[in-house]
Amino acid sequence: MNSIKLKIPQKVYRKISYLKQRFSTLEWSGPAWYEIKKDKHGFPEEFILRHILPLHLGTASATDWDGKDLMKHLPELSKQYPKIGKSWVQGNIHSHHNMGAFFSGTDEKQLEDGANVNFYGSLVVSTKEDQEWAFAFSYPDQFGNKHIIEIDEVEVLTPEVKPEDVWLKEADWIKKQNKKQKPKYK
Repeated sequence: MNSIKLKIPQKVYRKISYLKQRFSTLEWSGPAWYEIKKDKHGFPEEFILRHILPLHLGTASATDWDGKDLMKHLPELSKQYPKIGKSWVQGNIHSHHNMGAFFSGTDEKQLEDGANVNFYGSLVVSTKEDQEWAFAFSYPDQFGNKHIIEIDEVEVLTPEVKPEDVWLKEADWIKKQNKKQKPKYK
C-alpha cells in the first residue's frame, strides 16, 4: 500500500498555495475531484487531484461546506470540467492552516461517512513546514466494513518545460563561450 501516490498538478497546487496564503489563520474547505488510476484488481495505485472548489471559510478550528452550495456551482463546473462525475471522483479538501496536516477525529468520521465503492479521497493542507499534506481515502469492503488508508507520498507535478527558440540560442551561446574560457582554478 505504500506505493499508492497522490499527485497534484501545478495549476491545482498554485490554487491551494494561494488559498493557504490568503486564509493563513482560518480553515477553508470544499469538494475536490480526483482521477484514480487502479491496478488490475481495481484498487487505487494513484490519485491525481484534478480540481478543487473552495466553498466554505470557517473559523480558526473548523470548516464544513454544504452540498447545497455545491449544487449551485455544479452545472457550470460540469461544462468547464466534463470529467466531473464521470472519470473524476468527488472527495474533499480542507485546511488546517498552521496546525499541520493530519486527520482529526472529525476528519476520520468524514472519511467513514464518505466511504464508497468509487473510493473517497480527502486531502488536508497546512502552512506548517514539513506538515503540509495529509491524504487518505476510504472505501467499504465486500462485507460493508469501512477502511481508511492514509498515504504518505504526495508529489507535486511540475510541467514539462518546452524551450523557446530564444532560450535555445542563449543556451547555445553560453555553452560556446564556456568552451572558449580557460579554467581559472585547477
